[in-house]
Amino acid sequence: MDFGIWPSSLGFRTARVQMEITKAIDRREAPEPWDSSLWVTSDDRVRGGSSQSHLSVINPEKARFYGHLDTKTLGGAGFASQHSLGVLDWDLRGYDAGIVVAVARADGKRYALTLKDEIPPRSGDGREDAGVSWEAEFVVSQDGSDYDLKNVYLPWSAFKPTYRGRPKPDAKPLDLSNVKRVGLMMRSYFGDQEGDFSIEIHAIAARREIRDDDVRGETAGDEDEDEDDIKAAVAEAAAPRGSPKGRRSSCGIDVVTTLQLIPAPPSLEAPSRTMISIFSSHRSNPTKITPVPSQTLIASPRLTLSSAAMTLLNLFLRITNFHSPLLRAVAPCFATAFAIQGAVAIPSILAGSERFFDLSGSATFLAVGALSLYLPALRARAAAYAAGAKKLPGLPNPFEMLRGGAHASAQAGAGADVAAGLLSWRQLVLTGMTAAWAMRLGSFLFHRIITAGHDSRFDSIRHNPARFSGAFFFQAVWVSLQLMPMIMLNAVPASVLASAIPTVIATDVIGISIWLAGFAYEVLADAQKSKWQREKKLKLHDEEFLTSGLFSKSRFPNYFGEITLWTGLATATTGILARLPIQQTLGLSGGPLGILATSTLSFVSPAFAAFLLVKVSGIPLSEAKYDKRYGDRKDYQEWKKNTPRLIPRFW
Repeated sequence: MDFGIWPSSLGFRTARVQMEITKAIDRREAPEPWDSSLWVTSDDRVRGGSSQSHLSVINPEKARFYGHLDTKTLGGAGFASQHSLGVLDWDLRGYDAGIVVAVARADGKRYALTLKDEIPPRSGDGREDAGVSWEAEFVVSQDGSDYDLKNVYLPWSAFKPTYRGRPKPDAKPLDLSNVKRVGLMMRSYFGDQEGDFSIEIHAIAARREIRDDDVRGETAGDEDEDEDDIKAAVAEAAAPRGSPKGRRSSCGIDVVTTLQLIPAPPSLEAPSRTMISIFSSHRSNPTKITPVPSQTLIASPRLTLSSAAMTLLNLFLRITNFHSPLLRAVAPCFATAFAIQGAVAIPSILAGSERFFDLSGSATFLAVGALSLYLPALRARAAAYAAGAKKLPGLPNPFEMLRGGAHASAQAGAGADVAAGLLSWRQLVLTGMTAAWAMRLGSFLFHRIITAGHDSRFDSIRHNPARFSGAFFFQAVWVSLQLMPMIMLNAVPASVLASAIPTVIATDVIGISIWLAGFAYEVLADAQKSKWQREKKLKLHDEEFLTSGLFSKSRFPNYFGEITLWTGLATATTGILARLPIQQTLGLSGGPLGILATSTLSFVSPAFAAFLLVKVSGIPLSEAKYDKRYGDRKDYQEWKKNTPRLIPRFW
């Protein structure tokens, strides 16, 4: 039986018990997807170095641990690493064979797999204090492919205690009953490994016994080496601090890129049984599955959500747990938009009232925006709950981030130990901008309908259930497509954003500036129209239609402002999503096609807004109403002829 870290969609994947595997790994089976959002960057920049590491998803079956190791800045020292987010609380007792790592490609450099059974507290500046790590080193040759994986065994005896990179022989034994963290590290051995590094990994798993199908790859000894000597070869290959030359490696090794947890199916759960399963890019296909009694992994952590709510959340996340990281981010948000609109549509149709239509649209914007921002953390939390973790990963606190945003961003850019659940300033700012727009527009429209008592747009459809329900359906589509740039941005772990784009870039400035200009223009246009309407009711003027202020520059300045602000959001996200590490995190190639895909999806937002406002519900409805009311007036005809329809003319 294996207990493993396997490619999976968003984090740690544990659960279910698989006691007997009698069939070899089927390399043709579809893999579970990888996701980098539950890995955390910890590089030597916290000590003044300049090394950097990344953990990116190449495709659903494989992840890549790569970066650049700098050994000059710190005088021959240096490290770059990634480790799992949160507290795992894994019980690996009984997995006597140790750990096996399945690698596709490597660079011949020496890596270390790290374990921790204690998580040190954080100091006053938010950084985690140093603690004892258990490291097992390995070297994988440069050959290899997705069709010829190399597996390497790391027996428990290969894991040696270290403190700040130095041996710590007086450390207490590794507590296999309480493994809290797994990590991958590239370290300098007195300058030997200076430069770029890269390793691609399919899976990591703890094993009860060594299997013949696992012991594959190259050795430095005779080609006909006796299989009885495999364990000795593995131990020698994993022996720490030795020279890579002449090392006997039973196979190749690579970096673990993502962990994931899912709950055990109800049909398999039992209070006295441990439910553990293995998911890899080459999943086992067992002919017999027998659960065995064991200490349960399902604990009773203190939760902010009820067990019922967590169960529903787990179900929702599993249903939307697609192979594509991008689809895993988009699907839950789209589903939420349609669910909210459906929930509001039913009573509205029954009552024949459009009173809450616009308000529900704004509420859906806020809900979907919040979900996209917190979705990675929710997946991590649900995964930890399903695994029975004693301590669940905390949810990001945007207020803490706002108070210490500069410090947190600086830490992230410097390679500090930044939690994957941390929010990037870009994510906070762009999500905050859309939230501000939604709250402003929602309150404005709700106040308008409360004051007027009805909305003329719904005069012909409010008592037609089919057409009225269609309005709510299209509002869900509208919310989903408008928020597409933000959903994609929020799908990227903050640590990846910080390391890939450590400084402000041109599209940040241009995009946010365009958004602010569009938002201000829309707000000013709405304010001018509201003021004009109030004054007309008070009989302060006798104008029949508004032709002053921004309405002298174009006939629908509020719609121009709205299209402009969505263009700004798309511009800001396009520049971010075009970066290679971010493309790979989203499961894209990073080449021209990948950049074209994210750019197109980003600009779907302003394009759809323009389509709706210019061709469907905005200008056509308003213009038809004005034409019917004032079409025979010469002053209206003159204003319509000389004033641009949408794009303002300031000259």
